[in-house]
Amino acid sequence: MNDPGVTRVAVYIDFDNIVISRYDQVHGRGQFQRDKVRGFNRADRSADPGTAEKLRRATVDVGAVIDFASSFGTLVLTRAYADWSAPVNADYSGQLVSRAVDLVQLFPAAAYARMVPTSGWPWMRWRTCSAFPT
Repeated sequence: MNDPGVTRVAVYIDFDNIVISRYDQVHGRGQFQRDKVRGFNRADRSADPGTAEKLRRATVDVGAVIDFASSFGTLVLTRAYADWSAPVNADYSGQLVSRAVDLVQLFPAAAYARMVPTSGWPWMRWRTCSAFPT
């Protein structure tokens, strides 16, 4: 039964762009593209230690994002959309799963393109709202 006094919140995270935006915020506009960070793999022996350090300094605080969202009410659905095959995103998957975030795989239209999930998002929001009416 729905409790009218409880606010329920659904969170949709465009995780690719959060990672890109945070990196650019810390290191300068467009630096994510210039440093070619999307394919950077820390585990690779030939990985540039300078890029690894830049990524460390631009780490997204996943806990803070989820905690902030939960300040609006009870989280009933949390999804993060990204290309999870990209090592820069995959590094966060453990943290997100431990916070009960569903990981949704998106595929870029081209090797250099950002994800563009916006066309399906209104439908997902409507579907979620109808599944969890207030």
